[in-house]
Amino acid sequence: MASIAFPYELYSAIIHFATYSPVCFNISPPQSWPVSYYNGAYQADYKTKKALTLVSRQFRSLSLPVLYEAVEVHKVSSIQRLADVLDTTSPGSTTRGPQNPRKIKHLCCRHLLGFGFYSTWLHYTDRYSKPRNWLMSIPKSLPPPCVSLPKLTHFSIPEDREDRDVQCNWHMPSLTHLHVNGVLNDAFAGIIKRARDSLRCLVLGYQSMSQLVPQVLNVARNLEEFTYHFCGSMNLSWKTVETHPSLQHIVVIIEVGWVRGKYSRLSTPTLCAHLQPLTKEKFPKLCISNGGLDIPSDSNQKSDVLLDTTVDTWSTSGIEVRFLHS
Repeated sequence: MASIAFPYELYSAIIHFATYSPVCFNISPPQSWPVSYYNGAYQADYKTKKALTLVSRQFRSLSLPVLYEAVEVHKVSSIQRLADVLDTTSPGSTTRGPQNPRKIKHLCCRHLLGFGFYSTWLHYTDRYSKPRNWLMSIPKSLPPPCVSLPKLTHFSIPEDREDRDVQCNWHMPSLTHLHVNGVLNDAFAGIIKRARDSLRCLVLGYQSMSQLVPQVLNVARNLEEFTYHFCGSMNLSWKTVETHPSLQHIVVIIEVGWVRGKYSRLSTPTLCAHLQPLTKEKFPKLCISNGGLDIPSDSNQKSDVLLDTTVDTWSTSGIEVRFLHS
């Protein structure tokens, strides 16, 4: 009796279910940001994917395309190896072995769907490593390589990095989920502009420049989910965003007290003034507006009334409000 031939999509769904990735493919981000990234979870998924390739020839042919669809870099020592692999597999590449970073002009990875860069240069063991010296040997005046990632949908660099200009020349036409931290300059904002039609979810870290946030919302008109950090010194106001046709979920991370060595103070009136422009008229598809992690605890009856009034106004217009706590 001939075996039943299942469609490729079914096998693919089974493999994806068995190897759930922390990159969160095809789902909304969990409503409890900030997310903690664990290298162990990624390694476990990779081992499962590798085991599936050993089941049978059929499983091997079906599993190989998704074996490296999500790549996470947690160590500086992995940067050079990744660059070597991408360079030697790019079109027109005829050389093998370590490449001089001055000569790498085009990197291509056709099947990569998710990429996460979680390494920092703050670790003592990495500060004087050869791979780091290799990367730092790239002259500042040298144009960044043209990187083509046609299928990449998820791109995450949550660490505050000094070399972010390297990614400014990356071509990611299918990008839907973007998570970045640190100061976003105009060059990096170009990534958002190029992905303005496909971008659906944007997560900005605690050091993001507030003046770029309105620009992002005015450019990415198909954005559905937006997460950002807010503190008392931030000048960002939703008044600068006239309207947005597709924005549905907003996660506002509010951190007060000593945050990363700096004291952040925030009052309830400041928070309410910041969020009051979020109305159903300006954001017709807005369903949920999340506030957290630490709501200001200024024990003032007048402040409590102001916050309750703001929340009641949202609820009346159909906007659900949730306050997250760490």
